Amino acid sequence: MNSKVKIAILCALVLAILYFYTNRDAKSAPEKVIVKPTAVDLGLPSGLLWASHNIGATVPEEPGGYFAWGEIKSKRLYSRDTYKYYRTDSLSDGYTKYCHMSSRGYKGYTDTLSTLEMCDDVANVQLGGNWRIPTKEDWLELCRHCKQECCEINGLKGCKVTGPNGNSIFFPFAGSCYDNSVLTHHLTEYPKRMGNYGEYWSSSLCGGWTVNVWCADFSSPYGFSVTESVNRNFGLSVRPVCSAE
Repeated sequence: MNSKVKIAILCALVLAILYFYTNRDAKSAPEKVIVKPTAVDLGLPSGLLWASHNIGATVPEEPGGYFAWGEIKSKRLYSRDTYKYYRTDSLSDGYTKYCHMSSRGYKGYTDTLSTLEMCDDVANVQLGGNWRIPTKEDWLELCRHCKQECCEINGLKGCKVTGPNGNSIFFPFAGSCYDNSVLTHHLTEYPKRMGNYGEYWSSSLCGGWTVNVWCADFSSPYGFSVTESVNRNFGLSVRPVCSAE
């Protein structure tokens, strides 16, 4: 076997290894058994019911899964390159859905969608019925009408939110993911240590902006507020809501 053939085989082998590891990281994380949450009535004016725990969790204090906005499975790598609705090639790069700016769209793509469709709503896909991710307005209602208290459950930090009727739910400070790790100063080595921060998706895109999405921003000792600063490629927690039957 001459040297040119050996070099060609070696190059092919290196490319195959790189392809394997790159795609392995982008694949969905192992699936967990879905534990359906309890729908909790907090006595809100709208009558909206909030889930007792996050998607992917089994009890209120668990962080559960992390999801990019509009994706229905957790994964190992959260970035623009692994995002479901972002495409890049030799001709163009940009978003392919929920895009209001031609400068951000793939080949100038735009649409008028500003709220997640049910097929892209992980809460509805996993739980069915009328379960869904809260809208910006749902989070604002929760913030305006409920008491907030930063506390711990079984040694895990989070925020207890108590409604006008005295019922409450707990939001763990689960942090948020980008690339293949939870961002620093957030959740690390669960359940040994919990951070002092957490972010939860809404289903609402930020007005005419394409990249960012409204979310609930939790931090200790302040509780939570509704913010528009989170990039849709990040992996955040999801707390479902549903309407009363």
